[in-house]
Amino acid sequence: MPPLNARWLLLGLAAFAAAVSLAEAAELARWFALFSVASLGAAMLLPRVPVGSAEGFADSVVRDSSFAPTTTLPDIEPGRDYFHTLVENMPASLYVFSVDADRRVLNINTHAEREFDVRRSDVVGKTLKEALGRRVAALAEPAMAEALARQGAVEHSFVLTDKQHGGRRVVGARYFALRDAQGQPTLLIALARDVTQAREAETELQRARDAAEHASQAKSQFLASMSHEIRTPMNGILGMTELLLGTKLSDKQRRFVQSVYRSGESLLEIINDILDFSKIEAGKLELAEIDFSLRGVVEDTLELLAPRAHEKGLELSFREEPGLPQVVRGDPLRLRQILTNLVANAIKFTEHGEVVVTLAVAPGQPAGRLVFGVHDTGIGIEAEAIPKLFNSFTQGSVGMARRYGGTGLGLSISRQLVELMGGQIEVRSQPGLGSHFTFVLPLPEVQADPATLGQDLLTMPRLRILVVEDNETNRIVLDNMLTAWGMEVVLAGDGRHGLDILQGKTGIDPNFDLALVDMQMPRLDGMGMALALQASGLHPHMKMVMLSSVSTPDDVRAAHQAGFHRFVPKPVRKAELRQAILGISATISDADRLTPRLSAHILVVEDNVVNQEVIGQMLRSLGCRVHLSSGALAGLRAMCEKQFDLVLMDIQMPGMDGVEALNWFRRGTAGRFNFLTSADTPIIAVTANALGGDEERFLGLGFDDYLSKPFRQSQLLAMLTRHLRPAAPAGSSDGGMPAPSASTSAAASEGGVLDAGALERLRELDPSGENHLMERVVSAFESSVGRLMPQLEDALNGNELGGIRHVAHTLKSSSASIGAMKLSRMCSDLETRARNEQSDGMAERIAQLQAEVEIVRVALKSVLGA
Repeated sequence: MPPLNARWLLLGLAAFAAAVSLAEAAELARWFALFSVASLGAAMLLPRVPVGSAEGFADSVVRDSSFAPTTTLPDIEPGRDYFHTLVENMPASLYVFSVDADRRVLNINTHAEREFDVRRSDVVGKTLKEALGRRVAALAEPAMAEALARQGAVEHSFVLTDKQHGGRRVVGARYFALRDAQGQPTLLIALARDVTQAREAETELQRARDAAEHASQAKSQFLASMSHEIRTPMNGILGMTELLLGTKLSDKQRRFVQSVYRSGESLLEIINDILDFSKIEAGKLELAEIDFSLRGVVEDTLELLAPRAHEKGLELSFREEPGLPQVVRGDPLRLRQILTNLVANAIKFTEHGEVVVTLAVAPGQPAGRLVFGVHDTGIGIEAEAIPKLFNSFTQGSVGMARRYGGTGLGLSISRQLVELMGGQIEVRSQPGLGSHFTFVLPLPEVQADPATLGQDLLTMPRLRILVVEDNETNRIVLDNMLTAWGMEVVLAGDGRHGLDILQGKTGIDPNFDLALVDMQMPRLDGMGMALALQASGLHPHMKMVMLSSVSTPDDVRAAHQAGFHRFVPKPVRKAELRQAILGISATISDADRLTPRLSAHILVVEDNVVNQEVIGQMLRSLGCRVHLSSGALAGLRAMCEKQFDLVLMDIQMPGMDGVEALNWFRRGTAGRFNFLTSADTPIIAVTANALGGDEERFLGLGFDDYLSKPFRQSQLLAMLTRHLRPAAPAGSSDGGMPAPSASTSAAASEGGVLDAGALERLRELDPSGENHLMERVVSAFESSVGRLMPQLEDALNGNELGGIRHVAHTLKSSSASIGAMKLSRMCSDLETRARNEQSDGMAERIAQLQAEVEIVRVALKSVLGA
């Protein structure tokens, strides 16, 4: 037991802490107060007068007019004074009540007198009802009774009408009992505060929060509406202008139309920037977590920006470090957006030279972090402008904004996207020497199924290749790419140097299997080099591939006449160059394939007349037959009357929308429609909303792909080629293709298991058989099936529809590649049912699929043995 002075001190501190806890709502202070006061005892708190003797006690307290024990021993005087000071100056109103039914007021402190406008002498000794009124007594009594009945504090608040001050007052109170050694209550303590202002502030804050949430919701709805309303007419402007540029125009007309097109693209960029910035500011931007091809995203981005760079005479190239992951997990849409902003800026502020995108593993950082770089030889940035470069609506200088235009949002959006994805971005620059933007992102590697990597399965033939390219970065990129494939590479700095090598003037062996030649070079361009070589009669068996940023039909014809066998656009994509070399090595003449042609029947479901005209003409110019339907219902009827290879489905249409139409179509002929179009026909969602998460949402609803309006013809072509196979171009003769062997046809047609055309396309890539392509593809299929079938069995036993869907989706693609179309359709049906959580009859369907897999295996062995 502490000395008496210490006990007074602890008691005072406890009471003070209790008051503070009422004001600040600190849990620690609250419990310290309650337990300390209860443990030190109530005997010291008030004069030693029997509780029942209210009159005598009132006289004593009024005479003393303060909280103080009557004990006057010298050794407790300092503690008594300290306690008195603490209680009288507590920032809360303190009331002490008796524990009998009358709840008599035994004392109050000075703060209670001031805060509630009462006098101590008027209330002490009176019952609760007499001292504070019937209303207060009725409101406080239940909480008081609860505090006496149990341990701990009881909190309670109530509203009083204050006529004197002209309003209402909110009172917050905390009640707790002081108990004796046996746990019986001896005194009831009430700590009260006028919390009117705090409650009003809370109410105002809640009102402001509700208003902000309502405004945010309205802003999101406005964004969605404006995105659709603005982008829809932009689709007509850009689409019609692009089609107009493809017609015969005078030079003056072409300049005017190009100006309109560039202005439209600039306006679309501004619209996109503002929408993205608004979504980020509103916290509505969501990131996706999906598996994607790392190189594919970078190459797709550069392909879209290449025309812009080549119009200015700039070289645009991509250099990657060896050993990078092929497939990673992250948000490819936002990565593409960051790269687009940085590369577009680099092109905008660079008048001559090059723009190089680099990709490597981030040094000294955890696994799975990759560093992207965008380097240019442009005007550079002043040192004082760099700190504010990533601020919204900011450019390097006012003069720069006037000269180059733009919203000043691109870099701000890029920084926010990088940070949202868990990365960092920085810049180094010197005026006149260019800029170097780098950003690091966490993109963990995903172990991809080898069967899904396409041509990466194919072993490249060993060729001796001459690379004729004036840009040093491009030479390095091509050299690294080709040597990684096992090629022997010789580099030439321009057309004159390349021609000297081929003419034997340099001491280098002039014999090559293949030459990759840039079109635009100083001294002697690619076309001039090819014509000179053609005139000399040297190396008639050497194949040539032109690398160029220009791909008009006239250029293609001129390249073909000059002796080029293939045409690869710049910046060079790894997959396209690989395919070109494989085609060349198979000795197939692909001159007519330079301009893509698609012999497909396409249904366009679109209610906007302008968009119908734009999309229809784009498709017709690619060799497609087009059927237009102005509504979803008309589109469904068209699919009942004709067979289509692909459907472009607008989402927002009057009446039935695109999603509802898709649901009807996926039901098949069991519903109200009897479709002639196959149930596994690709259905592409087309929308002008382009809000974050739309692509993932539509793919999740069952669409096979997604296009955001307005789209370019190159984007449309890229999407179509993912789902359709290019046809033989007009004018090509069957004599140029190897005839299917009788044994292959017989094996393929046996029982209709394998599609002869699919097998023949594989054989065309390796007609001599020296690369053993067919054996490797079949082996890869066998390996994939051997791994997937046990997974499918486990998923079925565990009733895991997600696992079934994954296996069906993977097997669908690989079986179609080797011509097992029935198996592919069965996988597609299984995938759809798993996606829609239709588990009825799943075991029987899987058993049928497993049986078909064995049939396909037998047929493939027959093909290899033929």
